[in-house]
Amino acid sequence: MLPSDQQGKKEQCDPGLMSTYRYTTALHYTFAQLSEMHNISFTGYFFPMDLTPESTASMYRVYHVAPQHCVAMHTEDGTFVGLAKLALRGSRAWCAGFGIAPAFRGKGMGKLLVVSMIEEARKAGATTLQLEVLEQNIAAFKLYSSAGFAVTRQLVGMQIATSDLPPATSAISTAPVALDSLLPSIIAQRRPDWEHELPSIYATNHRALVTTGLDGSPVGLVFQRTDAYLRVLSATPSASTTPKKWLRF
Repeated sequence: MLPSDQQGKKEQCDPGLMSTYRYTTALHYTFAQLSEMHNISFTGYFFPMDLTPESTASMYRVYHVAPQHCVAMHTEDGTFVGLAKLALRGSRAWCAGFGIAPAFRGKGMGKLLVVSMIEEARKAGATTLQLEVLEQNIAAFKLYSSAGFAVTRQLVGMQIATSDLPPATSAISTAPVALDSLLPSIIAQRRPDWEHELPSIYATNHRALVTTGLDGSPVGLVFQRTDAYLRVLSATPSASTTPKKWLRF
């Protein structure tokens, strides 16, 4: 790849495809343009991933996405190819989103873009670059593995559309509590993923509640609820509802 010029632009020629591609940082675009590129690159994803300009701006703020190190890829004539978002915290980097426009999938564009993302992480001084990938996203898993990423652990997330929530079958006594009261249990959990680290928690509107498990022990829940979804951030489980092997936080 050619070195970036003073405006953060660079070009790359792929001899195999006889095409030239242009790379720019997110600094060159508005949040409306960035959200549009994101939505195109996540077309046909396993679940809806559309962003608005407002939610894009929020993502950059909450997760410390560094616009000067994000990579937008276009053809020489300006056709959008793909987008890789890079977030930074100290010497750590995180891929906050990676996608290729449908018209360019299966043509080697992902490999070109992932190489550019890794380059940007190095330029930013990051010593590690982490990301998450869905188990069913086999193509992405192969791409990241070929670029040198290694599996370190399995993560479990929970999010449900509020319209899909079933009606309550029994009354459960819950009490809202201050988020700070559950932070010790969250901090005690080993190696939270990027979205669940304290900087992300404090920058978003989370709610917390406690209830009582079947054995009488307290159960805590930290979550986000919007008109569209309910997303569980962290749970402090009860011995009566959780296998012992998962109690070792």
